[in-house]
This record gives sequence, C-alpha cells and structure tokens, in this order.
Amino acid sequence: MRISIDLPEPLLKRLKLLAVQKDISLKAFITQALEAALQAPAAAGTRMEKPPITRSKGIVPILTKQSLGELLESEDETKSGR
Repeated sequence: MRISIDLPEPLLKRLKLLAVQKDISLKAFITQALEAALQAPAAAGTRMEKPPITRSKGIVPILTKQSLGELLESEDETKSGR
C-alpha cells in the first residue's frame, strides 16, 4: 500500500543515512522501524499507574487518588489558616 507523509528534512536525512549504513532501501528501513516499534513493549510509552512516593527514609505506601486529594485539601486548609 502506498502512503504519503511529510517529514522534517533533518529527520529524512537521518533516515536515509541510517538506511545507507545498513545497506537497505529507505522503504525497507522504515518498514523495519515501524515493525519494531509495534512489537516493542507498551511500557516504554506509558506512565506508571501508581508511582511510589519516596521520602528520605525510603518508600512509603502508595497513595490513592482519594487519600492524595484529602491530603492536598488538608494542606490547602492549613496554608489558608482554616
């Protein structure tokens, strides 16, 4: 199938150079790159669902959205003097 895409000139030059270095056509290089990207684990582009919160004494339990919201609300009330 044939498609047309607009690429920035510097990116196209890098793609062509890498294809020449691998001694393959630009089409083959792009096809291989796309196949590799589709087979790569999704974790590379995703964020952690519940990242740990660290303090100087190590890792503390993960906060839920509700407990984090309550903590932030409490902090706001403290700062505003309520």
